[in-house]
Amino acid sequence: MEHRTDEELFDAWRLGDRSAGNLLVRRHAPAIRRFVRRRVVTEVEDTVQNIWVAVTRSLDTFERRCSVAAFFYAVARNLAREAIRSNCKASRSQEFADDHPADVRDPVDVLDHARHWGIVTKQLPSLPMVQQQAIEAYYFEGKSAPHIAAQTGMREPAVRSRLRRAKCTLRSHLDRESSATL
Repeated sequence: MEHRTDEELFDAWRLGDRSAGNLLVRRHAPAIRRFVRRRVVTEVEDTVQNIWVAVTRSLDTFERRCSVAAFFYAVARNLAREAIRSNCKASRSQEFADDHPADVRDPVDVLDHARHWGIVTKQLPSLPMVQQQAIEAYYFEGKSAPHIAAQTGMREPAVRSRLRRAKCTLRSHLDRESSATL
């Protein structure tokens, strides 16, 4: 069975041969896990498991417009995006749930570790200009969100939104750089 192509194994799996499905998953699981680990920081194993569940549920609906491997990566890409969005939403709600502005403003808490500041400053130019300005005013100049809003003429929720988006983008850069150094 090891010598069969992905397409042959997929067809056998679709017809009920679980051992063909197990072999196909074992064949692609390490690469899919690496793909997810490079993109998703937390809940990597949950995301990988969700990918195989989604693939299993799609056995009868996969239309063969691409290779089986491409199909696996498409599912992985979509679920990794969902996990990233979910992580950003969770960190946003946690970040602003606290009534203690000192906790929110602590760069160690926000960006996970002080040694990442070099990466952050290197990645700042990749952000849209309004996000760069918000991050610089908030962290480097120590200004509050209301102060930035008054200074720029934006509403405070818009300032906080830009800060959240910028921090989420910077976190993904940090995660990519951290995983590249491992």
